[in-house]
Amino acid sequence: MTRIIALCPLALSLLLPGFGWAQKPAAKGKSKPVAGLALSPEPLQLKLGDPLSARALVTKPPLVKGVVSWSIETRRHRGVFAGIALSPDGSLIATGGNDGMVRIWDAAGGKLSKVLIAHSLHCYSVAFSPDGRILATGGYEPVVRLWDVKTGMPIRTLKEHGSSAALVRWSPDGHQIIAVGGQSGYATLWDVATAKVMHKVDLGRPIRHVAWHPEGRKAALSVVTQPVQVWNLDSGKIEPEPIGEANSDFLCSAWSPDGKTLAAGTNTSVTLFDEAGKPLRKIDGQGYALAWSTNGRHLTASAVNSGKINVYEAETGKLFKEIPGGTYTLSYFPDERRLLGENHHDLLIFEVDSGKKIQSFNVAGNGPPWWFVGKPLVTGLLTANISLWDSATGRLLRSLEGNTAVVAAFAWSPDGKQLATAGYDAMVRVWETATGKLVQTLKGHKSIVASVAWSADGKQLISGGHDKNVIIWELGSDKPVHTLSGFPGAVVCVSWSPASTGLVAGGSGNTLIVWNAKTGQVQHTLSDPGLQAVMSLTWSAGGKQLIGAFNDGRVRLWSPVSGKLLATHDVVGGYPELAKYSIPAGDASLIMGKGNQTL
Repeated sequence: MTRIIALCPLALSLLLPGFGWAQKPAAKGKSKPVAGLALSPEPLQLKLGDPLSARALVTKPPLVKGVVSWSIETRRHRGVFAGIALSPDGSLIATGGNDGMVRIWDAAGGKLSKVLIAHSLHCYSVAFSPDGRILATGGYEPVVRLWDVKTGMPIRTLKEHGSSAALVRWSPDGHQIIAVGGQSGYATLWDVATAKVMHKVDLGRPIRHVAWHPEGRKAALSVVTQPVQVWNLDSGKIEPEPIGEANSDFLCSAWSPDGKTLAAGTNTSVTLFDEAGKPLRKIDGQGYALAWSTNGRHLTASAVNSGKINVYEAETGKLFKEIPGGTYTLSYFPDERRLLGENHHDLLIFEVDSGKKIQSFNVAGNGPPWWFVGKPLVTGLLTANISLWDSATGRLLRSLEGNTAVVAAFAWSPDGKQLATAGYDAMVRVWETATGKLVQTLKGHKSIVASVAWSADGKQLISGGHDKNVIIWELGSDKPVHTLSGFPGAVVCVSWSPASTGLVAGGSGNTLIVWNAKTGQVQHTLSDPGLQAVMSLTWSAGGKQLIGAFNDGRVRLWSPVSGKLLATHDVVGGYPELAKYSIPAGDASLIMGKGNQTL
């Protein structure tokens, strides 16, 4: 077999014929079956010499006879992956990564089968059609792409979603597709045969998850800080009676195989409802991801914050089996004896009867390194393995050993001698950077800790978590100074004022809250019409302005003294989601990095 070998700064990549990396024109008139439907491939949009996507490693492919475009790729994802799907027959696993690539793997041995290249931004979701012939993929772009699983060739693109297609799901009969995404809560239903939009809704808040009812006439939408919304797919309208309490914050939901029970998970519990929305029973323990056995006897829930998979008896809610291992998604294999999970880097296969992990395939690399002036490079964010590197020589300085779950955030102490990490195990850890020694473990949150920050004097820390709490810690003490509650959603950003007398928190709710750091009292609740999830927060050097970057593509400036909104700046060009920003000396300008990798 001929191999084209290419050396590049990141990896040694192999291009194997038949891997689907070279895109050829589709034969005219040839149809692609989808659950009884015949789909004619769209005309090829690429021209000779065009790259397969903006994320392809080969950006100016030399002409090859009989090939429109080609590229090379690494075997593993270049960075973490987020989307995962198990084929209906259990033979293939598809993953979608932050590198924009879709990879298809052999489930038995973890061997790479194909790489599908078309997404120009992150790919967050992948889904096999019920007959396993078509793969639907979605991500940061406002489109859903359909692929022939056998050939790896693109079939068509579903458009007019209006925002990111962060989660894609097929109807049970394979005739329709739902995509959800965007901070405003867009959901779109397409007819697959015609590629036409059938219905669209905007719920005003981010949708975390969608679950089709087995009959295919409605879907459950898990919405940030809301009960489960039921979307009637015949009328295209949201049912007037949601499922769950008004201030619920469900992460996901799943219908039982007979459609008579809906399970919905939060950071602390799983609740089972009957079809009318009446609660049947509540089970303590996080429901980060849910999966029913085919016979409906068992409900399986992932508790990421405790690093466990809990298998419950659906009829009684009693624990049937506890399996060590944190996973962000769950799927039963057709034999129902195994479960598929993942940790953004590895494919994980668990055996239910033995309660053990039986296979693990590493399919993704680490995220990019983090660099701060005068400090070592930090790698391993979104893994449990944080390492420090010499930025001049590239030499490994030390690894921080002791994290029991994925690290979601870290922060350097002002003097650079300590590093605080926060993670999915609901803990904050403080490390001595010169030795890598674990100095202190801070316990107080009840769910994922997503943000952490040091006070200016290095004596205190603040942390924000998905439990909607902000905690102020005194270094050297295991007990919180203050636990600040009242935030409407998960806290993902925290920031001290320059003098460390105040602090601000933001997240999935549509407000920011400013507290007095000494008393723990709320000073201001900041809001603005159209305000969406915050991506980052900071104070001006003089402390006279509080600045937030939001998912609606705007930067807002408030006075922390009066709580008054001072200015709103629209950021034009590219995809409207601000990720990070910096304030140069003098407080005169802002430098912003957007979610589409632009400044």
